[in-house]
Amino acid sequence: MKRLISFKTSVTLTIVLLILVTLFNLTVIVGLTPYDMVWGGRLKSKEEMIFFEMVSILINFLSLLLVLIKSRRLFTGIGKIADILIWILPILYFFGIIGNAMSTSAIEKVLFVPTTLLLFLLTVRIAIEKVNLLKK
Repeated sequence: MKRLISFKTSVTLTIVLLILVTLFNLTVIVGLTPYDMVWGGRLKSKEEMIFFEMVSILINFLSLLLVLIKSRRLFTGIGKIADILIWILPILYFFGIIGNAMSTSAIEKVLFVPTTLLLFLLTVRIAIEKVNLLKK
């Protein structure tokens, strides 16, 4: 996998995707995107949607933070912790793939199964990078 895509490219693509997904979450919150397209089409109220979208934004922010720490772009002193915690992301995205595939929204399946699959592959690539190979 290391030969297919570089660590740096994986980090950059992951950051871009997380920002785009967060922007999408914001379009749901402000009503530009109908909330029946997200969370498997199972949300019952605007209040429920706001709660779940805020959780999603928080998870995206924490994921972004973890990727930035792992890539030694932020908080370099705690990079070793990120080397371990980064493995949470591929697990999270693996279950995200399953959840998106089980959605009642066809748009969610078509748009977010591939996005989540790509995030899964990118975060596996980031996670397998050895600390001593990271250089600026």
